[in-house]
Amino acid sequence: MKKMKLYLGLMLLALLAIVAPPPASAAPAAPRTGSITIENPITIENPEKEGGYTAYRLFDLTLDSSNTRYGYTVNAEWNDFFTGSGAGAKYVAIDPTHGNVTLKSDTADSLRDLTQDAKKYAADRGLQGIKPTQTEPQVKFTGLELGYYLVASPAGALAALDTTNPDVSVKEKNKVPSIGKAADKTNAGIGETVHFTIKVTKGSHAWGPYVIKDTMTGLTLKPESVAVKQAGASLNQGDWSKKVKPELVAAHDLEVTINQDALNRYPDGTEFTVEYDAIANKVVEMDNTVSMDYKTDPNTDKTTPSHTVKVANYEFTIEKVDQDKASLAGATFELHKMKDCSDKAMTFSLAADGATDGVKVYRPSADGKAVIEAGKAKIEGLPAGTYYLKEIAAPDGYNKLIDPVEIKIEAQINTDSGDPFHNQAFKTVGGRVQRIDPIVTIDGSPVSAPDFKFQVVNKSGAELPSTGGMGTTMFYIAGGGMMVAAVAALAAKKRMSR
Repeated sequence: MKKMKLYLGLMLLALLAIVAPPPASAAPAAPRTGSITIENPITIENPEKEGGYTAYRLFDLTLDSSNTRYGYTVNAEWNDFFTGSGAGAKYVAIDPTHGNVTLKSDTADSLRDLTQDAKKYAADRGLQGIKPTQTEPQVKFTGLELGYYLVASPAGALAALDTTNPDVSVKEKNKVPSIGKAADKTNAGIGETVHFTIKVTKGSHAWGPYVIKDTMTGLTLKPESVAVKQAGASLNQGDWSKKVKPELVAAHDLEVTINQDALNRYPDGTEFTVEYDAIANKVVEMDNTVSMDYKTDPNTDKTTPSHTVKVANYEFTIEKVDQDKASLAGATFELHKMKDCSDKAMTFSLAADGATDGVKVYRPSADGKAVIEAGKAKIEGLPAGTYYLKEIAAPDGYNKLIDPVEIKIEAQINTDSGDPFHNQAFKTVGGRVQRIDPIVTIDGSPVSAPDFKFQVVNKSGAELPSTGGMGTTMFYIAGGGMMVAAVAALAAKKRMSR
């Protein structure tokens, strides 16, 4: 009986060995994904013009069943680029049997050239590439199928992603050109000269000249003053050129070109300056806006964000009145910068525009007249400072002011570091830019915006203005003294006659 059980057990094991499936071989591993992280990414203020970061999978990754052997093959979208007469064929060697790809050179120059040719191919074919899944504080591409990727940045970069290191970090070492602008003053009166300095920082891969375009409103350029410098020294005349109107047929007023050969002599990050003078010719505000066209590859035109500098000027309004605050006509004034008015009076022209409600508008003019007539007069286009209004003639029947009126205009500057017009006399309010009102005081008393209007009082009769009647009191005292002396003399004469 025991032997029978043993035989049955052995038969059952044999049957199981026959019908059981063979052991499964190792199943292929699930496809892995990787990521590319761009460290120290370039800040892109104008993505439409500058372009953003984009990844392109140039080569697909092939793995054996053990995931230990791998190779690269050309991605289908890039087949025409890397084969035949394609621009990329010179950079790779392709195994004719298996289609595996190797780079002929991985030097910086070779990879840069491959990057530029590949970007042109992608643009010509309309390839969209892969956009980052994260843009701040780092730029990241995640969930990428393993392969060999080109990452195009605003200034050019290249990254490889392979099986041995699926998560790659690339430090952005390229620089994007930048441009900024400053004026030597925040406010300027009509006719004054303002000195402007444009700062240009050289970026990586200058594939063409830098073309600086400057647009002015309320400013008249002095073309002979334009200069281009590096570290304070003027560039050679052959390194740059300028165009102004009427030679320049464009919306902007000045175009300065720094040649590519000149740029290539300097390392990335080098700062150039474009300097010039312009004359203020507008009231309230003058605008100066600059931008720059450039290329980081031979196929894409780019433009920096524009940068604007605003220069302000100011105004005040005077109204001539009598002691009862009734308007008077016929007074004339001069405006001086010295308290004793010993300096030459400022000169003005009478403006045809801006006059309302009987107000005469005066603006600084080198060939104008010193006389300001009031009634009502608005003096505008002035820089900040202290002025003295001297009355030259009073209306008939009224006394002229003895002392000049002190007018002090204090500019107010934007202290908001987050405002584009920081350190200028303008601010952004509700998306609109407006001048910051100055502080205006008349003989120490503040007057209010928007007109900064004040009244100049003339008095009639015996009472002299600005003395509080003390002049007539002196006459009364003198007259009284004479009467006393006459009475005394008369009394003395009578005593002598006795």
